Amino acid sequence: MNIGVEITRLLSKLPWKLLFAFSTAIYWVLFRFIGYRRAVVFKNIQNSFPNKSEKEIKLISNKFFRFLADMMVETVKAISMNDKQWASAFKTTNIDLANSFYEKGQSTITVLGHYGNWEYLVSAYSRDAKHTILGVYKPLHNEGFEKLFATYRCKFGMVLVPLTKAYEVVGDYLERGEKVSIMLIGDQTPSADRGYWMDFLNQDTPVFRGAEKFAIQYNLPVIFASLDRVNRGEYSMSFKLLFEEPRNTKEGEITEAHVKALEQQILKKPHLWLWSHKRWKHKRPEDTPERFISKRYPGK
Repeated sequence: MNIGVEITRLLSKLPWKLLFAFSTAIYWVLFRFIGYRRAVVFKNIQNSFPNKSEKEIKLISNKFFRFLADMMVETVKAISMNDKQWASAFKTTNIDLANSFYEKGQSTITVLGHYGNWEYLVSAYSRDAKHTILGVYKPLHNEGFEKLFATYRCKFGMVLVPLTKAYEVVGDYLERGEKVSIMLIGDQTPSADRGYWMDFLNQDTPVFRGAEKFAIQYNLPVIFASLDRVNRGEYSMSFKLLFEEPRNTKEGEITEAHVKALEQQILKKPHLWLWSHKRWKHKRPEDTPERFISKRYPGK
């Protein structure tokens, strides 16, 4: 028996009021007292907003840590939420845009970022979408927690696809003619020699090119999934069509578009992005090919 898994399962059955009390305790102990990744968060925000004062940066940092504590308990709660609770916690608007491609017999690419409670988004998308959602992700190292979190991630029919097997699995689905939406988180960090380099939040940043590769290879429309936090434990998702004919785009255009769409979202409510991630740990190699360096948004 995995004690950690069983405790998490029991915690998920607590009412929201108690869970948010735990969130407050997590905030004070882990973030204010212990200072979990406080220096990383402050530096990331400071570099992203060089024109903001130290007071403003501290305010965003503080709001981020309060949100992160809430997100921890929200994610735990999702393990045991029933359909009625999911309906209350997560709303989807303009789903017709995404579903219109299903009606046309087309598969799609859906890109999002580590913004708001993306765990809710990737789960609930399959509840409302007509496509089969293929969620490309990095499996957890702990097998017990991997199985536990899969209970809500796959609750509405999403298929989890390990990142290392993405091209093989996705290719099989598409070649069989199944109508799927490939869901990718576009702000993860690739190795320095494999990324597409562009300006993101005022910093030279490597970006995965996977969404663009899939889109062009199979000519799949590219959709950006935008998330907003309405209240504690409550979110709303909407969609924006970025490209309907990817094969008509220039190299890098799709990658730049979905990254900039995320950036615009972050600028509106910066505390909802995952600042504790070491997003800028790589520097651009001097021998990076010119084709993998943005001309529209040149790095610093």
